[in-house]
Amino acid sequence: MTDAAIQTEIDLDDAHQVESALRDIAELRDELLGIKNHAAAQIAQAQAWAEAEEDRIRQDLSWKESSVLVWFRREYPDKASKKLINGTLKRRVGSLVAEVLDADQVPQEYCEHVPESWRPDKNKIKAHFKETGEILPGMDIERTDTTYRVDTGHKGLK
Repeated sequence: MTDAAIQTEIDLDDAHQVESALRDIAELRDELLGIKNHAAAQIAQAQAWAEAEEDRIRQDLSWKESSVLVWFRREYPDKASKKLINGTLKRRVGSLVAEVLDADQVPQEYCEHVPESWRPDKNKIKAHFKETGEILPGMDIERTDTTYRVDTGHKGLK
C-alpha cells in the first residue's frame, strides 16, 4: 500500500487493537481465498458437466448424421448434394493424388521444364491415368476418400 492509499483518519491506539485488526485482515483474506476456491471448484464442476453433455450429444449427433448419410448414399448415389428443407447433404468425391517415387523413371513427355532440369508434371500424369488407367514408371496414384457432410447452417460446429 502506498502512503496515499493509507487512510489517515483510521487510528489504532495500541498493539492490542493492531493485533485485533491483523486477525480481521487474516479472516477477510481467508474469506477471499474461500470464495476463489469455491468459484474454481464450481467452474471445474461446470466444465466436467459440459464435457459429459457434449459427449452425449455428439454420440447422438454422429448416429443421426450417419443414418441421414446412409439414406443419401442409397437414394442419390451419383449426386454431389441434395438440398432438403432443414439442411443439405453433401458428397465430395476423393481426388487423385500423384506421388513421385522416382523422378528419373518418369517418361520425359510427362515432365515439365524448370530452370536447368525437368520435374514430373503431376497434372499431366493424373490426366494420363484418367484416360488409360496406367500408372507411369516412377509414380504412384492414389484416390483420397470420398467425404460426406450434413450442412444445417451451423457454422463452426462439427
